[in-house]
Amino acid sequence: MISCETLETMPGCQRVTIQLPEHFDYRSIHTFRQLYQRALSAEEEVVVDMAFTRYLDSSGIALLLCLHQWLKHPAGTVKINHCRADLRQILKLGRCENKFLFG
Repeated sequence: MISCETLETMPGCQRVTIQLPEHFDYRSIHTFRQLYQRALSAEEEVVVDMAFTRYLDSSGIALLLCLHQWLKHPAGTVKINHCRADLRQILKLGRCENKFLFG
C-alpha cells in the first residue's frame, strides 16, 4: 500500500477507520491531511490501523498529533490498532503515547 485510505466509515457509530501505508512519512502528508479533514468533520472516534506500517518518521508523528488536535473534544478519541512494538516505542520516546488509545 502506498497511500492512506479510509477502510470504513460508520456514521451511526461515529467512527472512521484509516489504514496507514507501509511508510508513514513526509510523503503521506497531503493524502492523510485531506482524508482526515474531509472525512472527520463530525466524527467522534478514529481508528488508525497500522497493520502494514513499518516506518514512522517525525512527519508521520506530526500527522497523528494533528489528528489528535482535530478531535480534541471530550468525546473525540484516536485509537491506534496493530501498532508494532518498535513504532510504539518511537511514539513513547516522542512523549506522544499518552495521547492515543492502543488496541
